[in-house]
Amino acid sequence: MEWALVLLIGLVITIGVVASHFIDTSNPYPFKKKAQLFTNIERGFYALLDRAVGQDFKIVNRVRLNDIIQPKDSVGGEQNVPPH
Repeated sequence: MEWALVLLIGLVITIGVVASHFIDTSNPYPFKKKAQLFTNIERGFYALLDRAVGQDFKIVNRVRLNDIIQPKDSVGGEQNVPPH
């Protein structure tokens, strides 16, 4: 009887461990981060502006949320986007 209980607990733990490998819990939100914020040309232009203003000023970029995240592939297309 004790061995059956130990085997049952071991089976439950094994199933839990195996199932946890198939569940993606790293990002529970329906969005993913974009690979890069600026293109190479934009990054070069920013570096030139930063160098031009020197130490006296700091160039601050205005970034839209759409520039840094995108919907995951599993999320339906245009149906989740609110109208403008």
